Amino acid sequence: MKDSPACVLLVPPLSAHGGVPSMTLYWRNLNDALIETKTRWPALKFKAVVPPPGWRASGMRRRIAQRIVMPALIRREARRVAGTGARPLIHILDPHYAHLLPKDGGGSITCHDLDALVSPGSGFAKSEERWRLRQLRRAGAIHAISGNTARDITRYF
Repeated sequence: MKDSPACVLLVPPLSAHGGVPSMTLYWRNLNDALIETKTRWPALKFKAVVPPPGWRASGMRRRIAQRIVMPALIRREARRVAGTGARPLIHILDPHYAHLLPKDGGGSITCHDLDALVSPGSGFAKSEERWRLRQLRRAGAIHAISGNTARDITRYF
């Protein structure tokens, strides 16, 4: 039985669009690595799924992008890829957007840290951040960027 081709739908670190230097660097390095991957496995395709311009213009637009626009974009791209006969694989590159993972465990995520769980603050924003990180349970695979993060993942999940 021949494996169907796959298309990895990458949801970049959304903070990279707003200026967190470490996330921006991670995204750039990943793009460079994907160039090499494309030459080694030409059947594997990648597509970035990014929010529309202006999504960070206000807190309300950001929340709409996080809760409504991005899930709809990811579902639309997954359906489009499946329609071509390829298998859509969703990979989220920012653990604070774990709520964008498919509920069936069909996605993976890169986890940079669990600070909101390890050192919880108070207030609505921190509460919401903790809720989003708890959605890591949806992931079929979690990629930790350090041994410390891997220990935190094991501790909390």
